[in-house]
Amino acid sequence: MKVIKFTLSLLIVLLFISKTGFGQEKRSESQLNLGFDSFLQSELNFKSINAQLVIFPESKFSLLYSLGFGVTDHQKFYAHFPLGGFWGFYLMTLTDGMNLDFLTTLAVISLFIPEGVCYNIDVNEKMKVSPYINFNSNEMYFSQLDKLMLKPSLSLGSKFSYKLSSRFGTTFSIGGKILSANGFGIHSNVSMFYQF
Repeated sequence: MKVIKFTLSLLIVLLFISKTGFGQEKRSESQLNLGFDSFLQSELNFKSINAQLVIFPESKFSLLYSLGFGVTDHQKFYAHFPLGGFWGFYLMTLTDGMNLDFLTTLAVISLFIPEGVCYNIDVNEKMKVSPYINFNSNEMYFSQLDKLMLKPSLSLGSKFSYKLSSRFGTTFSIGGKILSANGFGIHSNVSMFYQF
């Protein structure tokens, strides 16, 4: 019971920090991006509809969480999600309804680990360039032989954001992604965002 209380207290502190920001610098607002995502490689291609939550604990850095569903180049199911989310749900299944505080705490903490981090550079009032690293990603898909594949991935790149109004804008990102046991490919995304 003490571990659950500690976890809830930690989450409340994290929410407070994300609402107040760090230091005196003006805090940016969070964004919800909806768009199209692709991964191109010589042996494997993915296309998906993607939703990304961007949380700004302070204006220069942001935390990324994304979820995508689509198809491979062989018209097989594909999904993208944070690896921490996968481990969180897996650890919850290990508790099997029993009161295992340690596993439950690990599961809850795993769900909140961000998929990636951006460093945000303001070009002007409307445009922003954000180099990013996604270090906590997972790709799930069916192979040509209908075998379920779960592959951790790592990606580096840059995101370009342009505000169309005070709340809405568009983003384009491009970078490289390394898919476990499959190698390097080009990753790109085009989306619209709502700032809240």
